[in-house]
Amino acid sequence: MKTYNFSPSINLSWSESLMVQLDSYFFLGGQKTKVIAITPSGLRFCSTSTNKISTTQKILKILSFIFFPIVLIVLALRYFLHLKFENREVFSTPAWDPLIEEALEKHPVCIEESFISANPVFFAFPKTMRYLRVRLPQDSSVPQITHCIQEGIVKLSSLIDLTKIPWSTDCLHLDMVASKSNRLLVNRLIKEECSPELSDQGKQLLLQSMLQHLFITGVKQDNPGTNPQGPRLTLFPETVKKDGQLKKTFWFSIFFDKENLQESPGVMILKQLYKLGVDLQTILPFEENPNLARVSTEGGLRIYWESRFQSVLQDYGYTFK
Repeated sequence: MKTYNFSPSINLSWSESLMVQLDSYFFLGGQKTKVIAITPSGLRFCSTSTNKISTTQKILKILSFIFFPIVLIVLALRYFLHLKFENREVFSTPAWDPLIEEALEKHPVCIEESFISANPVFFAFPKTMRYLRVRLPQDSSVPQITHCIQEGIVKLSSLIDLTKIPWSTDCLHLDMVASKSNRLLVNRLIKEECSPELSDQGKQLLLQSMLQHLFITGVKQDNPGTNPQGPRLTLFPETVKKDGQLKKTFWFSIFFDKENLQESPGVMILKQLYKLGVDLQTILPFEENPNLARVSTEGGLRIYWESRFQSVLQDYGYTFK
């Protein structure tokens, strides 16, 4: 269980004040979580640091635990206070520079705005892979927050086991429509891959292309012209029109086979991402819906990151507006 303290500028509720007192009582040294700022809708932005207490303090506290008759009740109360509080802790990181912490304390609104406008994929990543940077511009006291999706991609790609994914080089020779960068990648692999099965290096190059599209370049709002509240999603299109004909895309030639979607390399990658903690449960319910009927449409494979435009904080239970 975490041990909390708060920046002096934050006005505590009675439950938060009680939680801090109980945390201080049970603290025997180690990591403390400091709440730097609470945004208008209640998001908690935190930092962590390591703290020590003296041996004498530890002994006195342990003795009080032994002889205090209702310590179990107090522990249970502390647990429920934490449960209520931690549900809305949006971010926790090692301690910031004091100037940055001060700026975050003074401008909690900019924290919330940055998360609302950020790539919604940030919240789909496991909490340990939600990287961000905060800096202070020279001409402003308002901090700039950057959500580092690329760093999360690097971490995830290092954990995906491509040796478990059968991937024939036959797919490289299919007639397909591809972007300039993906066409260059296919041409490179045709030259370098001489075996019936793609090499680990070839698979890794294709994996990087898919993850970039899934998490960054392919994230778009769904029909913003006709539906301003349309959610942001990633579409892997199945076909596009070229020279008056519908042709298979790079994605449905290399990664997805509509006739055998479940065994396609792209779906196997998505399954591993799901097992690594990427939140695909509401959009790719592999356990309940193994044929992917909810996301496989005539237009291709759609992965929704939110229920409506910029609703991601509500979708994940951080705000209730």
